[in-house]
Amino acid sequence: MEQEKALSFTTFDPRPIAWQYRFIWDLHNKIPWENGTQKFLLSGALGSAKTTAGAWAAIYFATKFNKADILIARKALPDLRDTLYKDVRDLLDEDEQLIEGEDYTCYDTTCRVVFHKTGSEILSRTWSDKKYKKARSLRLCLAIIEEGTENNLDDKEAHDTILQRLNRIPSIKWNAMIILTNPDSPSHWIYKDYIVKEKTDPNTHVYYSLTTDNPYIDKNYVRFLEENITEDEAYSMIRGLWVEI
Repeated sequence: MEQEKALSFTTFDPRPIAWQYRFIWDLHNKIPWENGTQKFLLSGALGSAKTTAGAWAAIYFATKFNKADILIARKALPDLRDTLYKDVRDLLDEDEQLIEGEDYTCYDTTCRVVFHKTGSEILSRTWSDKKYKKARSLRLCLAIIEEGTENNLDDKEAHDTILQRLNRIPSIKWNAMIILTNPDSPSHWIYKDYIVKEKTDPNTHVYYSLTTDNPYIDKNYVRFLEENITEDEAYSMIRGLWVEI
């Protein structure tokens, strides 16, 4: 299956990728927003389109709610710019209904997008300098952290600080932390805080995805991965399993 045209925010259709459809359906029909901040883990193998889902969610919150602040974050700014922010940009650049300069303005150097009609903003934070408290001044309804497992136990302070800044806008009842990541070891703090906690916490939600779940991915890419990684690496990178390597 190939996409007939470039993906944009308003033409985004999650139905061909089952886990994406389930995630977005749950946002509207299942998630107990009345319980306060919700925690999501999108745990996916390489090429499973989890970053695209995160980018869509950022724009969706920014266009759905007035005066919403949405955070996109990663440990290092260059990596954030090349991944999650790039997907936000791509979804907007290809959109025929949202016009840059009229409906929104992008500030690429700081990975920031201002939406003119709603007054909402997508903004960014990073913590490679270990200044974990930089988010303390924010009032957020949504925070998305890209590649969560690149953060060690010390970096967890950034996650916890951001989590405390959610649910700070009284007019917005949807509040969420979304972690996008490739799987890692079960000893990683994200495994305990999300995957284990989901079993007992109705406010924690985990979605798993495989490389092969994405019907748009180049089959040559999948073949390349299969031929150039070890069997142990394939467990997490292609099969999406949380295992020790």
